[in-house]
Amino acid sequence: MKVVKIFIPGRFEDAFLYRGWLVAVTEEKSLRFVPLSRVTSAIKGSEQSHPWPSLLFLRNDWINSEQFECLARNNSVRRALLKSLSGFAERIHYIDLAETAFRELDPNLPCDLVYDLNIYYGRVYFGTDRGLFDADFDWRNEPEMQQNAPERRLEAKCVSTSARYSSINASCASEGLFTAFDEFGSLNHHDRTNLEQVAPISLRTMWLRYDVVNYETRTKPTLLHSSTEDADVMGFERENRVVTRFQPTGTLNELSGYLSDAENIDARDIRFVFNSSNVFFIHTRQGYFYSLGVQRDENDLPKFTWTKSYKGQNGRIVSAHPLRGATTLIETDKRVLMFARNNWYRVLDGEVISIKTFNRSRRFQHLACLVKSDGIVLASWYDDSKLKQRAA
Repeated sequence: MKVVKIFIPGRFEDAFLYRGWLVAVTEEKSLRFVPLSRVTSAIKGSEQSHPWPSLLFLRNDWINSEQFECLARNNSVRRALLKSLSGFAERIHYIDLAETAFRELDPNLPCDLVYDLNIYYGRVYFGTDRGLFDADFDWRNEPEMQQNAPERRLEAKCVSTSARYSSINASCASEGLFTAFDEFGSLNHHDRTNLEQVAPISLRTMWLRYDVVNYETRTKPTLLHSSTEDADVMGFERENRVVTRFQPTGTLNELSGYLSDAENIDARDIRFVFNSSNVFFIHTRQGYFYSLGVQRDENDLPKFTWTKSYKGQNGRIVSAHPLRGATTLIETDKRVLMFARNNWYRVLDGEVISIKTFNRSRRFQHLACLVKSDGIVLASWYDDSKLKQRAA
């Protein structure tokens, strides 16, 4: 596995990738829009002569294309790709924002801290200490804000958001979890819906297919089972299903029970729980990871069907971000790690302010955006064993 990193110095609170743009919130609460094509073209040295900057930071979908597969069958091309990738990954590539022709605007956010930046269906969401705000942008050419100031959707402090299937979830800690269903009027032809409280406490949410798992604590997940309807318009996010409501089904107590029966794990040893669309992951005090596979019963509710165990890493887990291909990005209190194919890879040393991944994106599925106190790190990865196997 090769991990390639680009570093952009600056003072930022959060950042996101959307439609070819790096969107970053500065400490002054301005928005900077940086074209990723200018970022890759600003990379210095021999890297400009090979395709990896574009493959890793602009078009991840090309790596999985038939054209790339055909090129990699050629021995000389394959050797050249392996050599250039190895050289590209040897160092961090520093980019001066002044060389990227970025745009900056002041969205007039009335807050002191931005906890979470999210972009969905072209709408920019800000989870802040003064509530949840959003603003619509026109992305057809250069991003243009379509209103004078963001609209306040909630007054409660919003620490985390998640969006999918035309709904937006706002986690507001002890104030609760709030959700706007059919946010873009796919079913009822309206613009924006009121956010309704669907849980009393929420630190974060993660999607489990069409359902949502709400985490009241680091180790206490609650399932919110969804009702959905088909939508006429798929939109840029290519979704044709709309979540219309959640039905709480209680805490997932059977998770620890199943793990206890299958692996003889004491529930008191569980330190962190998270999930992907079809797997739950548990980290224990002893440093082990356990994955629990999920299937659906006759009522379309999840049930656990298998477990696997892996040797973990030392350190307290702060956040986890499931990726495609049985890969997960793990933030600990000391570093950021990637777990892929039963192996651990170091991505970044030190603490980070935020991590964003884009596993549902077509172009950015192998790309992560990490915000540090002194700048933004764009990290991309490629499993070079695929090329090495062909070479063998």
